[in-house]
Amino acid sequence: MIADRISILIVDDEVGMRETLSDILEDMGYHVAIAADGYEAIEKVKDNYFDVILMDVKMPGMDGVDTLREIKRISPETAVVMMTAYAADDRLRDAMSEGAYGVLYKPLDMQKMVRLVEGVRVGGHILVVDKDPKVHDVFKGILEPRGYRVSNARTSKEAVRVARENKHDCLYKPLAVEEVVRLVDRICHTRHQKGRHDENDGLHSV
Repeated sequence: MIADRISILIVDDEVGMRETLSDILEDMGYHVAIAADGYEAIEKVKDNYFDVILMDVKMPGMDGVDTLREIKRISPETAVVMMTAYAADDRLRDAMSEGAYGVLYKPLDMQKMVRLVEGVRVGGHILVVDKDPKVHDVFKGILEPRGYRVSNARTSKEAVRVARENKHDCLYKPLAVEEVVRLVDRICHTRHQKGRHDENDGLHSV
């Protein structure tokens, strides 16, 4: 995938966040636009097509989830990634049910953000961690027809095992198993370090 063919809209009410993300992504060759709130984002989506939207969950006026719902009505193909500073955000489940592509936690891990953006057009592998099988079914029903692979885990132990065996682009978790995030991030970090070592030897690590 060629970076300059990907258009990104950043939606955040914090000026510093908008400008910082915009500068970083533009330097990487992406086409970037910004919006200060949900209303402005909707108007921009009406006038332009975006491959990816990076949007804060909590914004004054129209929050990220309500904005997401309207954006998916206007441009259902656009991948919307929610950003939040709160690990225990009640609106994240609503966002995923409304068709959010993934979640990024602030402070943002730039490598994770780029991987998520780069994976939009080729589909991704998503790990859903939830004790309720109905949640698994909802994710599979929404994502698999769009080209994504979805793995399920019902416990922290199972999530760690699945994360070791597969490379995932996105993790969705319920509030009851927040400890999974630390464990999976540790596994992903180890895999990333191994991948860098292998690339130096001319190999590609999955």
